Amino acid sequence: MRVSSCLAAAATCAFLIPCHAVPAAVLWDNNLTPDRVAAVTLTVAGSRLVDDFFLHAPSEITGFRLTVVEDSGFSPGDLFEVFVYTEAGGAPGELVAQETTTLTRQATGGSFFGRAEFVYEVSGMAIRLEPGSYWIGGRNVRASGTGLNYWMTSDGGPDGGGSAPSMRGLDEHWVPTGYQQAFVLNGAAVPEAGTGAAWLVALAGLFLTKRRLAP
Repeated sequence: MRVSSCLAAAATCAFLIPCHAVPAAVLWDNNLTPDRVAAVTLTVAGSRLVDDFFLHAPSEITGFRLTVVEDSGFSPGDLFEVFVYTEAGGAPGELVAQETTTLTRQATGGSFFGRAEFVYEVSGMAIRLEPGSYWIGGRNVRASGTGLNYWMTSDGGPDGGGSAPSMRGLDEHWVPTGYQQAFVLNGAAVPEAGTGAAWLVALAGLFLTKRRLAP
């Protein structure tokens, strides 16, 4: 094989490999199990409810699970809008991601103040973020019927115990609720851009070495 062909093959291999994140895992655990202290209204026109989380490495969020209770007349629909903000001095900053995707919900068999409890499973996302602090929330796009749904509170779990309380608001006007919300983020770490270059250099060197040693 010619050196130029080897280099081309090396480049192809090097930049195909990093395109795939590692298998999905828990990126942030704020404890999906509620502490049954309170529940904060989730889907409200003209207002958003968000809670903070932290990423230690470049990551892609693919799943968002949260525990809610619903008024008996509330119908959540099958779509859920997810929004992510940057961290700006203890409050949400710039909106950096917004996706509408599929919502499935499963009854837990529990209840809170006479309202049935559910786990919302939001999947099909591909939100890529750099390491750092962010705020995430969501709303039911096709909600109908009467009444509301409420995002249950938690003790913050293994990751969120020392993080800030959730906040209610929109744009630059945010007010802390005083609570942690019950949620988990799933996804995977994404190899950094430099990984591709490193593979290219390593593979190119290997091909050249083999060519020199060939009889």
